[in-house]
Amino acid sequence: MDLTIFTPTYNRAHTLPRVYKSLCEQKLQNFEWLVIDDGSSDRTESLIKTYLAEGRIEIRYIKTTNGGKYKAINRAVPLAKGYLFMILDSDDYLAGSEVTTVISEYRSFLEQHSDFCAIVGHKIFSDTEIIGGPVDYQVLDTDFISYREKLKIKGDKAEVIKTEILKEFPFPELSQEKFCPEGLVWNRMSLRYKARYINTPFMICEYRADGLSAGVRKCREQSPQMFMLYYSEYCSLKAVSISHKLKRSIIYWACFFKTTGHVGYAYMIRHYWVTLPLGWLFNKLKRL
Repeated sequence: MDLTIFTPTYNRAHTLPRVYKSLCEQKLQNFEWLVIDDGSSDRTESLIKTYLAEGRIEIRYIKTTNGGKYKAINRAVPLAKGYLFMILDSDDYLAGSEVTTVISEYRSFLEQHSDFCAIVGHKIFSDTEIIGGPVDYQVLDTDFISYREKLKIKGDKAEVIKTEILKEFPFPELSQEKFCPEGLVWNRMSLRYKARYINTPFMICEYRADGLSAGVRKCREQSPQMFMLYYSEYCSLKAVSISHKLKRSIIYWACFFKTTGHVGYAYMIRHYWVTLPLGWLFNKLKRL
């Protein structure tokens, strides 16, 4: 099987029909839809059972306790049947009927190049605007870090990653925190692998006020240790400019004080004590 499309979901029965419709419309049905329901209390379970009964696409449904998205990813990756793994959030849906066709065309390239971990397309808004703005490439080979830091390209992207490589890079888990920035894992991957970026939309995103994509500050407040880990590793990357490191170190210290200063030393950043007072101020002003 070429592809596992993974959807972590929590009380999104109102958006899942749009996801399902976009999957059923794919011209190439070379994928499975793996859904992990993170303890929903709405009608998500009955909805997925209806889809299973229809038999239009291959679906696997697992219901678990509310542990957060990154723990759901860690559970999903070992279960995936596909050579490639795509995370399709329950607020999003595929952009057109040929997304799986395009992805499959790059499978042979990825199989032949062990130094590549992913094929990466665009996320777009429903009006077809590319998130982060237009790009000037059709095909670009680089790593996740250089794409952001050297080429200065912004906006969320749709990564389709080799499942076996994802198994090498599980998300760290903390029992008391439910969110981990995906960039933490993507940056770790970048130190060993490249990705092929293509100027093609893979998914349409509707950033919702109650969704992960629109709640970065809330996620920082609720998972400060994970963000401390992310920013400590980010500030150690050679490709990152000093100005970006200084800005991120301020948020690191704000997260540190959010934890009351007791737990951060395992992820301590070096050489950035100068921004500690600003981090303290950001925490006091709730500017995470």
